[in-house]
Amino acid sequence: MSAVRTRRPPASPTARAALLGLALWLGPATPVLAAQAGDARVALVHAAALRDQGLLREAAQALDAARRAAAEAGRTDLEVLALSEQADLLLLEARPAAAAAALDAAIALGPQAGDAALAHAYGNRGNLALSRGDPSAAAGSYADAIRHADAAREPAMALRARVNRVRALTAAGDATAAIAAAEDAAARITDASSESVLLGLALADATPAGSSTLRRRLLGDALERARRIDAPRLHALAQGELAAWFEARGDTPEALRRSRAALTLAQSAGATEQVARWHGQVARLLRASGRPAEALAAYRLAVETTRGIRAELGAGRLVRGPAGVLAPMYLELADLLLADRPRDETDTARQARLREARDVVELRKAVEIEDYFRDGCVAELRARTAGIDTLEPRTAVLYAVPLADRLELLVSIGGTIHQVTAPVGGGELETEVHRLRALLERRTDRRYLRPARRIHDWLVAPVQKLLDAADVDTLVMVPNGALHLIPPAALHDGERFLVERYALATTPGLHLTDPGRRPFTDADALLGGVSQAVQDFPPLPAVPRELEGLGALLDARVLADDAFRLPALEQALAARPYRIVHIASHGQFAPDPEDTFLLSYDGRITMDRLQALVGIGEFRPEPLELLTLSACQTAAGDPRAALGLAGVAVKSGARSALATLWSVDDAATADVVLGFYQRLRSGAPSKAAALGAAQRAMLADPRYRHPAYWAPFLLIGNWL
Repeated sequence: MSAVRTRRPPASPTARAALLGLALWLGPATPVLAAQAGDARVALVHAAALRDQGLLREAAQALDAARRAAAEAGRTDLEVLALSEQADLLLLEARPAAAAAALDAAIALGPQAGDAALAHAYGNRGNLALSRGDPSAAAGSYADAIRHADAAREPAMALRARVNRVRALTAAGDATAAIAAAEDAAARITDASSESVLLGLALADATPAGSSTLRRRLLGDALERARRIDAPRLHALAQGELAAWFEARGDTPEALRRSRAALTLAQSAGATEQVARWHGQVARLLRASGRPAEALAAYRLAVETTRGIRAELGAGRLVRGPAGVLAPMYLELADLLLADRPRDETDTARQARLREARDVVELRKAVEIEDYFRDGCVAELRARTAGIDTLEPRTAVLYAVPLADRLELLVSIGGTIHQVTAPVGGGELETEVHRLRALLERRTDRRYLRPARRIHDWLVAPVQKLLDAADVDTLVMVPNGALHLIPPAALHDGERFLVERYALATTPGLHLTDPGRRPFTDADALLGGVSQAVQDFPPLPAVPRELEGLGALLDARVLADDAFRLPALEQALAARPYRIVHIASHGQFAPDPEDTFLLSYDGRITMDRLQALVGIGEFRPEPLELLTLSACQTAAGDPRAALGLAGVAVKSGARSALATLWSVDDAATADVVLGFYQRLRSGAPSKAAALGAAQRAMLADPRYRHPAYWAPFLLIGNWL
């Protein structure tokens, strides 16, 4: 049984480090396999080796072969083990629904599978429950895993289950039971081995916050074991974790000393990800010690080191990127750069400082999108796109950087960056954003006006004088965090919506946007859509009108309803490099990219499949100009799901994407989309201007005055 590896890492450095340690693979039930024979066993061992190399697709194929071989041979134990390993792999890939199905199939095979295989399956069911935020169910599954592992006389497997049960009990708020379980598990870690070090660190991380003495003892024991077995990577990990313990207790000098020791060990061991993390930890402690210049240098080293980690992600050598573990460092560096405003700073130095802060925020956003899609090609695409240093006249880009104690606003106008600080903490801003998102979707409720006004007062009002002075008519938003969840068009100044003042666009970042303007007078398009009720999704009766109207405007090929099938779409895109691809069908952006899809008549088109269909760069004479998804929605209240929407243009290789944050009234969708394209064809100055005009036309119609109808349309990427 493998320990939890897919839940979102907790905020504390200690928790993040322990999870990193567990990612070093706590053994895929090797003792269970050792006594077995036949094709199934060979395939399972092969799958484990492939997984350890990060070759997940090949590992999945090997596990499928193992499951089939075990079923044919009547080896229920190996079949359960293969299914459980499949679930473990699916969890690692953040595909919880598929993992749950595999585990249900494994456990349904029953007692004849044997205790060892069932222990593996129940352990992974606990991992799944914990990743889904159900710690009580996880604790129960881990207890079942312990029972079966003890019956099978598999102490290593039982110990992993005990450690994970402590984590689940802690998450469930049962501190008394968690501490008792932790003491029991600690007494069973008796040998000096790599796995014992990792289990000790994981157990320390899993214990409740109030068990400081126990945690210190567990960390010390892990450190001593790492020294005894001469394992520099584990020694560095344990030393860094112990440093974090001292930091939490306020002993900054000792924490700094141990963090530097961890950094030296990690460097000598070539542990790149640890090097980045300990540089970041050293930087944070230096800042806390009142040494900002040294902290700045350390943060820069940390961020530079992450570039090597991302290169490994692009080469397929890492399962996932550094976003979950290392992303906080980017904001910490940006925070330091933006907080440090020397009184005698020259204009040149100030611009250099603000540009560095902006670039760090951009880097963080790129890492987040790469991590969401788990795709190194996103990084490659970013390397081929050009950044924009000088914007067109009357255009401003607004970076919103929410920090714990304030909101920093970076406004780029022309070639100059301006910094303005709004006095709202990240927590208060996030709460108001969630409130606005919920109220915006209620078409008969006007209570959205209050949070829309408050967020406008924090986000736009502080920079209004700058925008007015430059006579800005196009405002490009680069949101962060929860701000991904709301459409800027719906913000309100007390008199007007923001869309009534500006043409609006959102972008993951200037370095993720292909610059330049291209005319739409000769644009050819591929139009696809589903109006009928298919695959348990309701009908979209206005889709035929939408496709018919677009067909009259554009040089278009239309694939509607039963003609909009994956093979037909593939053939159409292979035959001609369309500049516009418009899909009028249900779509969903979920926290799990495997659950992110567009609906075809006969199936679902994932983002990976869409990328393969439309091609990136080298497969087309020029990039796709515009990808429109006119009936999609993001999971409400989930910034990670919104990352998928924010990155859709990047992932697909399109210069621009037009999509919606939530499902819009079918007839209203057709009106906005047709109005957008009509204005593009009639010579609107930009795609942002065309969308804004279409939204304002809807706003002027009393039937559609509420922003639920027109606000969720987002223009993503290139706005020209």
